Amino acid sequence: MSEAAETKPRVKLLKYNAVAMWRYTFHNEKCGICRTHITQRCLDCVSAGNDVSECKLAWGRCGHCFHVHCIQKWLKTTHTCPMCSQVWEAERITGHNAADEDDSDDEM
Repeated sequence: MSEAAETKPRVKLLKYNAVAMWRYTFHNEKCGICRTHITQRCLDCVSAGNDVSECKLAWGRCGHCFHVHCIQKWLKTTHTCPMCSQVWEAERITGHNAADEDDSDDEM
């Protein structure tokens, strides 16, 4: 018999748990207006005591993402993206949960 056929495995795999990580696909990890992390509540939601699920995200055609409350205030004074100065065009509004997507066009 060959030597390979006689050797027994040194380790027997009994259980395997895969771990996956996800992350938003955006250019900036912080809101360019309030400077808090995009996955956390904006300053308006923190002061109002709102849950993170109530703090929506606004995604622009330029690829930048901001808290909805922040970009709404910004758009009252100027109509450009705070990060790249392109004309702001809202692409979609989502919740902080990637599966929670709201296709309604809010006033932006």
